[in-house]
Amino acid sequence: MMEKWYLPITIIPAVGLLLISTSNLINGLSQEIAQLIKDKNPRLRDIIEMKIVQLGRLNRAMVGFYISAACLVLASFFSGLLTNAMINHKLYMFVFMILSIGSSFVSIVFLSIYSLMAVRIKKEQFKRSLEAK
Repeated sequence: MMEKWYLPITIIPAVGLLLISTSNLINGLSQEIAQLIKDKNPRLRDIIEMKIVQLGRLNRAMVGFYISAACLVLASFFSGLLTNAMINHKLYMFVFMILSIGSSFVSIVFLSIYSLMAVRIKKEQFKRSLEAK
């Protein structure tokens, strides 16, 4: 079990990098969806719907990373600031660290599913664009 308050805080930059990269994916995908909608190609309607589902996956991953970062801050809080308090700060720190790890894991699973599906969707989109020509 971690005994130093600063250990959970040192993990936050890693979660922050995952947040930034996921945010960039969301922005890129949103722009792509907007362009597909603007083009009004009826052949790509289900592609747009699949991409919107992908956007939902990325959004859930973002929320999970935010929860993870909040749990890391709380773990540091309970470990560092409440060391002399009457509560069992080590237990609280441990619980928030487990919540952070679990939340990050679920978010990474969402990102993995997104990545696998993104390739399939791109292949289908490419195939349809060739058929249209």
